[in-house]
Amino acid sequence: MLLKLGRRLSAAKAILAVLLLAVILRVLFIWARYPGNDEPYTLDWVSNGLGHFIEVIFKDTSPPLFYFLAFLFNALMGIYGFYLLVIIFGVLSIVMLYKITLFLFDKKVALLSAFLLCISTMHVLYSQHLRPYSFVQFLVLAAIYVSLLYLKDKKRSRLFWLSILFLITALTYYPATVPFVLIYAYLAFKEIRAGRKPFLLIASFIPAPVAFGAFYLFFSSQIANALAHKYPFPLFENFFYFFYKHFAGINLSTSISMFPWAIILGIILCIFFVLGLWKVLSSKKFFLPYLIFGSIAIYYAAFFKFNSIVYFKHMSAIMPLIFIFPAIGLLMVERSNKKIFWILLAVIILLSLASLVFYYYVITSYEIWTPLIGH
Repeated sequence: MLLKLGRRLSAAKAILAVLLLAVILRVLFIWARYPGNDEPYTLDWVSNGLGHFIEVIFKDTSPPLFYFLAFLFNALMGIYGFYLLVIIFGVLSIVMLYKITLFLFDKKVALLSAFLLCISTMHVLYSQHLRPYSFVQFLVLAAIYVSLLYLKDKKRSRLFWLSILFLITALTYYPATVPFVLIYAYLAFKEIRAGRKPFLLIASFIPAPVAFGAFYLFFSSQIANALAHKYPFPLFENFFYFFYKHFAGINLSTSISMFPWAIILGIILCIFFVLGLWKVLSSKKFFLPYLIFGSIAIYYAAFFKFNSIVYFKHMSAIMPLIFIFPAIGLLMVERSNKKIFWILLAVIILLSLASLVFYYYVITSYEIWTPLIGH
């Protein structure tokens, strides 16, 4: 019993250390960074009084719920209140990833997944970016965890919270609703397979599309303009870029011209992603691959109608999940050769920190840094 308690305390200390590091990395140089491409618009909306905020808030390409929250934090604490908001949800996303991975796998996978996300340049960017990315990452991860709990204990209250999370997401960032549709489809499949009628599940699904439908009726031209926007990303190329970009943290063109070490980091993590994915699929644990690749498939199906859907940031809600698979791949190496595992992990840590240093340099030195990092 004492040994078990000691192990629990050790695991708690480890995840607390990861979260402390996450806070430090996300607060670092926050006062010196230049706003990214679309952040000046957000800052304008939340910084010039309630009248101006109400007048312009519905001009964005996303529903306004996040911006109401941002306006409140900015009103209370200024721009650093806004930064505090996105950082909080960035760190909470790491917590939720840890809980999901602990539920599905074990402590080692959970801790390593959380650590890899903690030192991810792209996740630091999302956690500092004055847009709803870190918020919807938290919402999607929380929904996944709630759905896993529901599959385990069938408590009806889980469906209430899942419905609330879906509703908030629908009124925050419409591309992030895709994983929710897949979660509900998966739960319905499980219910029907078990011989239960999913009436309550369907009832919990309805409020979000109804709310979004009402929003669409009032602001259809705004959403139509967002969907009509064109991004210069080829369909096939962007599938691989989604993984490479989120692992390397820096644009491929920038990596080639200014920081080639990021290419090595991206390749290493992509290799271990494939290895971890193979391990998960061979273990017949399909839920996470279903959510990741199912979401990407829906985005790509929509591409043929709306080019804007496949922009990698629109798929950012599922981004934290991809870090589970390199962790599993690395731990497969650890079981066969601990020395090689620690060498690989040290290389990943050094390259990740180097990528972060380059990121901090760019966002504090270039007034227009988005073409180097954010695209």
